[in-house]
Amino acid sequence: MTFVYSLIKNQAHPSYLCFFFLQLFFFTILLGNFDDAMFNRPQGLAYNPKKNLLYVADTENHALRLVDFVDESVRTLAGNGTKDSDYQGGGSGTTQLLNSPWDVCFEPVNENVYIAMAGQHQIWKHNTLDGTTRAFSGDGYERNLNGASSASTSFAQPSGITLSPDLKEAYIADSESSSIRALGLRTGGSRLLAGGDPIFSDNLFKFGDCDGVGSEVLLQHPLEVFCGNVGQIYLADSYNHKVHDIKF
Repeated sequence: MTFVYSLIKNQAHPSYLCFFFLQLFFFTILLGNFDDAMFNRPQGLAYNPKKNLLYVADTENHALRLVDFVDESVRTLAGNGTKDSDYQGGGSGTTQLLNSPWDVCFEPVNENVYIAMAGQHQIWKHNTLDGTTRAFSGDGYERNLNGASSASTSFAQPSGITLSPDLKEAYIADSESSSIRALGLRTGGSRLLAGGDPIFSDNLFKFGDCDGVGSEVLLQHPLEVFCGNVGQIYLADSYNHKVHDIKF
């Protein structure tokens, strides 16, 4: 920042200043080996133990990145640093633009990466076998709506995602609705686990700090959720400065 200020103060040529900012932007999504690659506020990680790969939600680059520990390289699977508002997807590689991915989880049977796309209130899926990335659940409206299918489900800034032990569901920290949701990986539909307003889907102001069952629970902007190998669920209740567990 000192360098930029001195350029402005000394009235450097505008084209040179513009070039500096362009370099600064593109360097944040630079690919290459571990020494050269750069990120921009990465938020979420998921590991593929079979292939020794790490998937990264590179949030402010609006990209899904891949860290390969075998050849010590970093490359981009989807997104190119440009924020977009495509609610369908289906593109391949970096031609498919993303919008603020906050977290990821890896499903090993079909080798899919599920993405909590906070920027447009959806859950997306990246197929690691064919390289395509598309919307999986959520109609893009910011609300707390559980439905039987992906088209009848809405999220509100989903920020955390984790898989159930049987790989049939993903658990979602839906931050703006202050709720934890369960997403069916076969149907794309969702159900309530804890928090939120189960009656008025547009009400994103049902929050607080109270333990209980289902919608009795009051949370405030949970940003992360984790499921252990025997089904225990832990959540980061961020604005209440607490960690909770959910028991079935």
